[in-house]
Amino acid sequence: MSNSDPDKHKKDKSWLHSDIYARPSPSISQAPRTSIFQFGTFGDIISNAGKFLGQSILFYMIFFMVGIPLFFGPRELGGDQAYLAFREIVKLICSTISVFFAVKVFDDSEIADLGLKLNRRAFHDFLAGLTIVFIVLSMYFFLSLGAGWIVIQDFVWQRMSLAGVLGNILITFIIFCFVGWSEELLSRGFHLRVISKGLNLPLGVILSSVYFSYMHRDNPGGVSFDYLLFVFIGGLMFSFAFLRTGQLWLAMGLHAGWNFFSILIFSEGSILGLKIFSLMDIRYVNFPTQLIVIQLFLLAVITVLIYLYTINRKPEPLEW
Repeated sequence: MSNSDPDKHKKDKSWLHSDIYARPSPSISQAPRTSIFQFGTFGDIISNAGKFLGQSILFYMIFFMVGIPLFFGPRELGGDQAYLAFREIVKLICSTISVFFAVKVFDDSEIADLGLKLNRRAFHDFLAGLTIVFIVLSMYFFLSLGAGWIVIQDFVWQRMSLAGVLGNILITFIIFCFVGWSEELLSRGFHLRVISKGLNLPLGVILSSVYFSYMHRDNPGGVSFDYLLFVFIGGLMFSFAFLRTGQLWLAMGLHAGWNFFSILIFSEGSILGLKIFSLMDIRYVNFPTQLIVIQLFLLAVITVLIYLYTINRKPEPLEW
């Protein structure tokens, strides 16, 4: 049936009429550019740089509202472990709210597009990440013990009840799950996403890993070039896990597992300059001076295991 109403036709042609809401959103349907020599338009770069900046500003706005107690020391907050727990809860709140807001408002995308689809595979991926790191660090521990690089001075259960040991293990695990969530959501879920949309995927991986390393520059225990290099290569490894699955859960499991098991097994009980619960007191004896070489080898082994775990996996497409 034709419409012969001239007023209606005129209305459709007026500046008030727009079919923008009927169009598919190009920002969501476009796949990331995969060539390092192919870049987004100037508008893409400016738009995604604005999203990056907007999320960062929102993060620090929230931090200054909920993180005021962190300006006090560990003693005032009940000890080093309690301080670390509170610090990671604050970081989780700031990262989650700022990223979710930026994705929904600045990017007009869905939260699940970050790589947060909740299903049975998500649980399997997270558990696989924990398992891969546990296997590699356990082998490294027994190698170090057999080579005489470390000496166990005592075990925590010699001076703490079983309930206390299990309780501290659970608390420590939860703390580092918070770390895995916050840092992977921010670095791989958001930073890699907006940089890739503005430039391309290879630069997204590289630059988000550089910024991930930069975020670890303020370690109170001190940083070195080797440490920042290790964190950068770790960022590349987490990006590989993300791209092999199209979801963040494997990277989150790897990240949480690395922090948890390295502290629980290898640590002198210290992270960020804070004394944290660990199962053993370890003394290092004649440990190789080129620790970075060993650490990078461990990351390489983990990367191979990630590949083997995902060898028959068809990664979910990144529709950014």
